Amino acid sequence: MYQDELYELVAARSGTARLQLFGIIFGYNRVVIYLEPKSNSEHNVVPVTARTHLLMDEEPLPWADWAAEFRHRMPEEIKNLMEEVTAGSTSGDHKQAIKDRLKQIRDLFRISRYRRTRTGALSVAENTVGGDSEEKDTPEHRKSSGKGGGKGGRAGDIYALFAVDDGEPGEEVLADIDPMVRWIKVKDGTRVSPLLDDRAAKYLAEQNEILINEDFRVFTDMMNRWSERYSDAPGARPHIEDAVREWFEQALIETILGLQALSGSQEWNMEDIAKAWSEEALTAAVMQRYHIDNSIKRVLGARLGSLKEKTA
Repeated sequence: MYQDELYELVAARSGTARLQLFGIIFGYNRVVIYLEPKSNSEHNVVPVTARTHLLMDEEPLPWADWAAEFRHRMPEEIKNLMEEVTAGSTSGDHKQAIKDRLKQIRDLFRISRYRRTRTGALSVAENTVGGDSEEKDTPEHRKSSGKGGGKGGRAGDIYALFAVDDGEPGEEVLADIDPMVRWIKVKDGTRVSPLLDDRAAKYLAEQNEILINEDFRVFTDMMNRWSERYSDAPGARPHIEDAVREWFEQALIETILGLQALSGSQEWNMEDIAKAWSEEALTAAVMQRYHIDNSIKRVLGARLGSLKEKTA
């Protein structure tokens, strides 16, 4: 909003993506955000000649900066809305079980993380992914350092993916870089069509979070397959759904971790990485079934009894 006119209005899929960037992951169909940049002594805001969008200090608006600030200072009303929406979700927490299994192959991912610090011996890239940095990217910090948001800005609330030859002082840190996971579905209101229709998952890089579509046919087919096999076991369905979620969840977490390990190499820039964790690419990542099916079989055999025992 600038001088009572709307610029850069986004809706539908683009609007949903923009709201998720601002941290509104659930209930996004009930939220509208208006931003009103002010032209003052610190920043010069003007519309382009065609009056289609705005420029701040002769550059595109720093959406990533604003989104990071909004996520840190999320209004209580929106927090309450998201908690209300997720209250009906029944997905279990598989984080620790998956983390314990991945410890055995953690060295294969070879992921390093860095943070900016004045006394650091390394040179760290400014674009970042996952945790809290020592120096926040606040308006005050940008003013004192002479740096603007620039070309969409930087998130400012997460660790750097890689070291560079010409960057800011920093140091390597041990960080928990496993992405958070949330299962969403239409039935409990955590997913609203057309978000992820017939897609497996979406990765929110700024929040280091994976949204997994429980309505996706690959997951429901696997649940139905094992429900039919254990049709004579009362109460088996919740255990089957939980096992299916856990093993597909691990497949997607491994995919993201593996892609993060490619970041910073000469052959993989951030645009390439973004393509590799797109909705379509993550859908492809869960299309293999054999090993997941065997893993689910072992889990259900321990919980519900093996199928051989039941047919004996």
